[in-house]
Amino acid sequence: MKHRTGDLRLYYRIIVSDENGRVTKRTRWRVCRSYVQQWIQGHRPFFTSTAEGNVRDTGNVLRTLDDPSVGAQIFGDLTQSAGAIDATGLAIGTDGTAVGIADFNLLAQIADGAGGGQMEYQTTGIGAITVVGDVASMIVSRAFINVSGGAITVAEFAAICHGERAGGGDDFFLIAREVPSPAVVVNDLATITIQTTVRISV
Repeated sequence: MKHRTGDLRLYYRIIVSDENGRVTKRTRWRVCRSYVQQWIQGHRPFFTSTAEGNVRDTGNVLRTLDDPSVGAQIFGDLTQSAGAIDATGLAIGTDGTAVGIADFNLLAQIADGAGGGQMEYQTTGIGAITVVGDVASMIVSRAFINVSGGAITVAEFAAICHGERAGGGDDFFLIAREVPSPAVVVNDLATITIQTTVRISV
């Protein structure tokens, strides 16, 4: 993939495999243009050592994130440290409406499970940082298995992180959402894997 000097970019690709593990679809790496405002709101306290208010969680509730200089600030955890398995990490949905900067959740998330319209969420994997030449990168990946009994069309995906509000308490924040084109049909017993990579360069 091409990467411009000085960029901080997020890329993604999608891999679909059938019930026997045979890859039936693999997209090229594409630029993900989908950071939303909670991404920068969540990082601001680390730069200012002050609490950050009016950060909208995935339940459409405005929260205040702790000042990290006086407490154990948590923001950005994608590895299901709290909540249900489909509350954090990479997640998928069926609504292909264009991304907006104020998006706070997937518009129609596919729930974890084996029932109609559901898919089984596997663990979100965080790869090691690699440095090649002047480019540093890290891959985040998650697989979703369709055992619902019918085909499901994946039209959106997102990164949702765990955060801790001021005074304590677990919240979940959408930090990126993407609408792949075209949407991806996942047949019964097939697996879709979403891979994202953050790349920086000098």
